Amino acid sequence: IHISTHLFPCSSSSASTPPSPTITFLHGFPTCSHDFAALLPALAPHATLLLWDLWGYGDSDKVAGMEGEDEKGKQPKREDFSVFYQADLQEALWRHLGIEETHVVSHDLGDTVLQELAARRQQAEQGEGKEGGKEGAASRTVIHDVFLFNGGIFPQLHRPVLMQTLLLTPFLGPFLSRYLMSEWSFSKGIQGVFSPSHPPSPSL
Repeated sequence: IHISTHLFPCSSSSASTPPSPTITFLHGFPTCSHDFAALLPALAPHATLLLWDLWGYGDSDKVAGMEGEDEKGKQPKREDFSVFYQADLQEALWRHLGIEETHVVSHDLGDTVLQELAARRQQAEQGEGKEGGKEGAASRTVIHDVFLFNGGIFPQLHRPVLMQTLLLTPFLGPFLSRYLMSEWSFSKGIQGVFSPSHPPSPSL
């Protein structure tokens, strides 16, 4: 399925068919929905599986080289890759597919997007935010069980690696990402995600 939010297309796919329960998958940084590929054969017979690449990841569009404007004539900006905008896209995808309730499996960055989605529903139920009140809460997809993996749920317990800390600095971060990041350094960093007994293949 290819959807468009503000005319900026994202990529998604689904397996199985309704009326089985829906499971939405939210991947982490810096990968894509393919992270969950090995789970699909076992889950597809029992549920509708919704996977999509967060905007800027995988097969979804990136800022570099993008063309087109939204209905207000605005060009996409880097800040549009924020957690808040990713949550906007997830809600738009649910509305587009008519998904009224879902279970969610999330990883890393996906955990933060999920927290934003949950906060929005809580605010709506409490009458806060732009869509507060019962009608606002009823218009949002109901999230049932959630499974969060490897995410910074408790900020005080988060222990970023040195490179993560450097990339967050206002001036040094952009310089490092633009001039010092290479395929070799990226590969070296991503290897740390895998266990020594199961290293990534060279093709990855």
